[in-house]
Amino acid sequence: MKPAVVDISVDSTTDVPANFQTVSMFLRNEGFQELKPPDNAAALIQRQNLPAEIKASEMSRLLHGHTFVSETARIRVMWMDYSNGDLSARITLIAPPAHRFIEIEIFDERQSELSTNASRFFNRFTQYLKDSNIGQVTVLYAPPEAHDEPNILANSILIAIARAARWLAVALICFVLTGFVTWKFLRRLPMSRGWLRFSFVVINAWLIVPLPFPSTITYVVLPNILAFPWSDGTIYTDSPIYTITSMFAAVVICGLTSAVIFRSAHVQRVASNPS
Repeated sequence: MKPAVVDISVDSTTDVPANFQTVSMFLRNEGFQELKPPDNAAALIQRQNLPAEIKASEMSRLLHGHTFVSETARIRVMWMDYSNGDLSARITLIAPPAHRFIEIEIFDERQSELSTNASRFFNRFTQYLKDSNIGQVTVLYAPPEAHDEPNILANSILIAIARAARWLAVALICFVLTGFVTWKFLRRLPMSRGWLRFSFVVINAWLIVPLPFPSTITYVVLPNILAFPWSDGTIYTDSPIYTITSMFAAVVICGLTSAVIFRSAHVQRVASNPS
């Protein structure tokens, strides 16, 4: 997936905050959300068994990079500040400019080329940068626009299927553990069948629901149980559409399962005769 690449020249590092504010304001107005890394991202990088130069690159990307995503347009925008002259985190193969610069990469997550929608966004974005007078704007690479809409649709379907399969795998792997434990616990309680099913659904849907956990440059879909003690609300608010859809699907899975495992006569006997 080759991104479009745009460079913005800066005179010094002091220009960067104002430039970032200008860019982020446009992206938020376009419906983008910033993907923020977890608070312990730096510690996680340091604990990884990686060569020193790779750790340095990841730390530079963490400290000087920002990622914005649009769930509806399936476009990803990555901002990287190279105004300090450190290019260790740069992965673009295009030769860098000689002056201090900020680099912005634009990805169409559905395919390697820009779709019609992504191409229109790219044109709006670059024109906005030029009109904002934030520095010299240079388009290093603009992928050709894809006009094969059926191919875009086919790619979108395949990506959707892959994401659904990943979501299901994450949910079911966690559900095997939490579902068995809660089933063993709840079936011993003197509760009616309806309350057993309700409790089972609420507990397991909350624990297994796959959510997009932020990393340094992308989302990692993991079960909600790993967010314990659930003090970071941004996991649920950064991608509200995904969270609501994912929770609904988790409730359906847990509801169907509870209807099967709590239908035996044993449940009724325990509820009516707890002793």
